[in-house]
Amino acid sequence: MMAFLKARWKLITIVVVVLALAVGGYFGWQAYTAQQTAATAIARTGDVTQITAVTTVDSSGTVSPIQSSTLGWKITGTIAQVNVKVGDKVKTNDVLMILDPLTVPQTVIQAQSDLINAKKTLDDLIKPPDLTVANARKAVADADGALKTANDELRTLTSPADQSYFDSVNDAKLAVASAEGSLQLTNVSADVQAYYSQVATTNRAYSDFLKAKEKYDNSNQSQEAYDAMKRAEATYQNSVSQQQVYELKISMDKSSKSDALAKAQKKLSDAQTNLNTAIGGPTSIDLAKARAKVEVAQAQLADAKDKLNKLLAGADPRDIASAMAKLQAAQASADSLMIRAPFDGEILQVNYQAGDAALTSNTAIVLANRTKIYVEVLVDESEVTRVRLGSRASVTANPLPDVKIDGVVSRINTIGVKDQGLTKYGVRVDVTKVDPRLLTGMTATVSIITNVNNNALAVPLDAVQNDSGGEFVNRVLNGTTERVSVKSGQLIEDVVVVAGDLKPGDKVQLVQAKSTTTTQFGPGGLR
Repeated sequence: MMAFLKARWKLITIVVVVLALAVGGYFGWQAYTAQQTAATAIARTGDVTQITAVTTVDSSGTVSPIQSSTLGWKITGTIAQVNVKVGDKVKTNDVLMILDPLTVPQTVIQAQSDLINAKKTLDDLIKPPDLTVANARKAVADADGALKTANDELRTLTSPADQSYFDSVNDAKLAVASAEGSLQLTNVSADVQAYYSQVATTNRAYSDFLKAKEKYDNSNQSQEAYDAMKRAEATYQNSVSQQQVYELKISMDKSSKSDALAKAQKKLSDAQTNLNTAIGGPTSIDLAKARAKVEVAQAQLADAKDKLNKLLAGADPRDIASAMAKLQAAQASADSLMIRAPFDGEILQVNYQAGDAALTSNTAIVLANRTKIYVEVLVDESEVTRVRLGSRASVTANPLPDVKIDGVVSRINTIGVKDQGLTKYGVRVDVTKVDPRLLTGMTATVSIITNVNNNALAVPLDAVQNDSGGEFVNRVLNGTTERVSVKSGQLIEDVVVVAGDLKPGDKVQLVQAKSTTTTQFGPGGLR
């Protein structure tokens, strides 16, 4: 029995020793592993570097041209000409489309005539024609002559009859006879003979034009026949113009001679009246009429001088403004027959062909000036204060992720708008160099540079830790670590900008996420 008890205690003692060795080995291994882990952790370090940190405000918007316009018709009609196609480059005032004049409202046709009259009225106001000035001078001279005549008649009424009255009557009779002879000679003047000769020439030219036109009509649009027809037409028009010159000369000659005769007859009548009055003496009524005639002549002379002075001094600015307004109204009506380019640009859309019916409700042409483009974006109120006019930016079109284009902030709206419950402000970014791949309407991402720090400190992202004391890194120096408090900022690829008591070249500990290990004891021992 004693041998059995001794054997049992011996076994227990062995088991206890084995367990003690096992427990001691486990904790020893844990200590060794911890030391190895710490050494490995310290061995994994990264550098504190100095980089250029760029802070941006990012948003997206639509690519837009510097100018764009949707052009349409203001009147109805039928399209006669379409002068452009998609992709064409046009200049300001180029005619893009024209309506058939025969298919538009009558008011538009009348506007063509109104435009001519309005232009003439304005031109005459700005620079009166020589003929208008000449007529004004003549009116002054005529009024002056009428006043002298009225004064002479008044003097005649109050003067006794003498030989001069009889001489005036005889002189007036001779003047009438001479004027009658001059008027009759106008029917056989050189100008009359030249006129009849020119009429014959005009008739021949017209006949030649009709023959040339007939040849062209039967020539299947031959260029040679067309040129011959145009030459014949020009010859005919020139002949008509010369004929009209002769007609005008003859008309003016007859008018002048008729006027001279009428004046001579009037002078004879006045001389006879004066003689009769001088012989019989004036009545009170005749005397009152003569005096009134003098006053009227004086007023007419003053009015003629005033009109001449106004012509020579220039038109009243109010009259010019009124004439310009009428001209602009007439021009607008006349221009409704066509669509002109309002600026230099590129045709993006054409919605009509010749023969189509033009409707005022449809877009005819879309025009854009893509020599400059911009992107309008919305920036949150919390970030817009960091954006400045002239700030540099980068523009990337979503369909072209590898193409980055420089831009600059050109406008910041001062009035905010609500966007999904947030207040945002419109910011316009002009592209500094147009890339032909950047098309109108594309969605683009804009990064506006708000700050550039050329001396920013950065550490690897794995170096930054956080606990109840805040953010920190472990600086490694001579195999030991020390805690350095930092404040992290912008993340750039695999480094993060930090602020703290660090300098370029410092080594910082890199840490990894801790893993959880389950240790069990069992029949097989420590595992």
